[in-house]
Amino acid sequence: MDDLLDLEMTYDEESNPIKVVRDENSVKAYYLNFKNDSEKLLAEIDLIKNTTLIYPTNTIKESPDFFYSKYRNVVFEFEGFSIEIDEQDDFGYADVIILGLPKGFIMTLKYGLGLEKKYKIIFSTIISHFRDCKKIIISKTKETAIKDKLLIINDEDFTKLLRGIDRNQAMFQKQATEAKESFVYENLLHNSDVEKYPKLKVKPSKDFIYKIIRNTDLKKLSVGDKQGLSELKDNADLSYLTILSSEFEKILGENHKESTYQKFFEENPLLLTMFAGSPYVKFKNQAYVGG
Repeated sequence: MDDLLDLEMTYDEESNPIKVVRDENSVKAYYLNFKNDSEKLLAEIDLIKNTTLIYPTNTIKESPDFFYSKYRNVVFEFEGFSIEIDEQDDFGYADVIILGLPKGFIMTLKYGLGLEKKYKIIFSTIISHFRDCKKIIISKTKETAIKDKLLIINDEDFTKLLRGIDRNQAMFQKQATEAKESFVYENLLHNSDVEKYPKLKVKPSKDFIYKIIRNTDLKKLSVGDKQGLSELKDNADLSYLTILSSEFEKILGENHKESTYQKFFEENPLLLTMFAGSPYVKFKNQAYVGG
């Protein structure tokens, strides 16, 4: 009982800086700034049109951008979603949340709404390339498109964006963890006793390597980067040849038909180039080697 009384005593008006105004046509939520007796609109639901607007705002009081727009005054609109504002009160601590927004958006109004931290890259990417953007609409029915200063994102496309970000974040986190583990291992254990602690062999991730290479501007590589890329190619070629050599040796020992060997080379065309020292060209499942 004493604990509950303490909670009630610590409650003050600033623990619930959200004001909600309701009528038959709309629901509006405001953030109240008690220091200068001002308010800012955070969200408004049009009950007739079934649309919702949110105005993400910085509500960190210690920030120099307190009470300013989080996203350069860009407004988010949601079409076709069943969205409502719910006022909760647990042990004297009141929270106002917005329900029904797509995954990836902040629900608690006192935090100023907007995108969750790991998904902010969506907005920063949009605004860095589409600087005239004034409104982003996430729609259940409209197709993704750009119209003047408006960006429309279909709800299914937005969900794909979130999934892609989740996958990329997990992939790069895994690679970063393995790199840090390898660094610690080599500097503390391997360097102390090479025989007892040989170098770690990390399982390669082709998706990770391909993404890095595909997204690299090779025209802007430094001399050191070019040398590193050359070493990477040599190591990759050697590893590739070693793996395929073992596979081919196994096939030879099993006495297969010619079609088996042909299929093997069709699936691994670079092997013929490495064997012959000349370019390999495939035409209608027939291999031609030579310049």
